[in-house]
Amino acid sequence: MSLYQTLYYMSLVGGTAGLLSWGITALIAAMLPNQTETWVSDLLAVIILGGFIGGLTVGFSDRWSGNRVMPRWIVSGTLIGIVAGVAAGLLQIPITNNVAAQAPVVNRLIAWMLAGSLIGLGLGLRWVHVNRLRVVHAFAGGLIGGALGGLVFAGLGSKIPDLSQALGFVFIGVGICFGSRSLRFCCGTAFFNL
Repeated sequence: MSLYQTLYYMSLVGGTAGLLSWGITALIAAMLPNQTETWVSDLLAVIILGGFIGGLTVGFSDRWSGNRVMPRWIVSGTLIGIVAGVAAGLLQIPITNNVAAQAPVVNRLIAWMLAGSLIGLGLGLRWVHVNRLRVVHAFAGGLIGGALGGLVFAGLGSKIPDLSQALGFVFIGVGICFGSRSLRFCCGTAFFNL
């Protein structure tokens, strides 16, 4: 499969994972009683996002690379995503408690960038034995996707919250999956090739 096809399909996988994560998160939020603390829903959202992106990225990456899809690798990818999501969610709590009242837009932007970058970092570590720079690529892709998602959510969140949150999740998923496959495509192959 060509690099263009790989990037296209991995971006679709990331977008699908983000959209599925948003759907599950919205269902859970509808079932939870109204709460005054937003950190619970934020933590759940990041954990679900990490799990979906981790499992789908590993499964589709293994399938497209011609390897046999192994359930244990999909489970490990899902667990890596969940652990990264837990770390990002726990790091978001003090940031939200200290920044949300003074600068809600900055708070959302930081939270989304933190979630994307840590989930990307965790998933990039899965492929460190294949390509050491894939860790950096996935981290940067998640950071960029998180920044775009956070900007969309912060900009449109008060007007159309569900759509803006769904788009934010999709942007994070696309950023992580695109980055994990190859940010070197965007930045010049000669510089990033190992």
